[in-house]
Amino acid sequence: MKKHLNIILLLGVVLLGLFLRFYQLGSINVGFFRDEAALGLNIWSILKTGADEYGKQLPLIFRSFEVFFMPAYVYLSLPFVFLFGLTEFSTRALAALSGTLLIAVGYLISKEI
Repeated sequence: MKKHLNIILLLGVVLLGLFLRFYQLGSINVGFFRDEAALGLNIWSILKTGADEYGKQLPLIFRSFEVFFMPAYVYLSLPFVFLFGLTEFSTRALAALSGTLLIAVGYLISKEI
């Protein structure tokens, strides 16, 4: 019974985290920052041309405004921009989803400790 209660509580906390992270994700009034815009531009460019904003085909490091992005984040963000278009929501969606999954990972790590 205790195991089922833990699973239900974990699921509830993860769902709450999911809601809080995605609620008005694309319309938060603090602004769309330069690094988010650069990330979105590179994702859109990869989707449309297969190259980054400098014309480099499928790069391993993305450069924009002298900010460097690792490729995994850019390539994992591609489905969100493909599905939702080039918006603030799609650019931030991977970070919100990763943060939500981190709740469950944190629980599992603390359970092992």
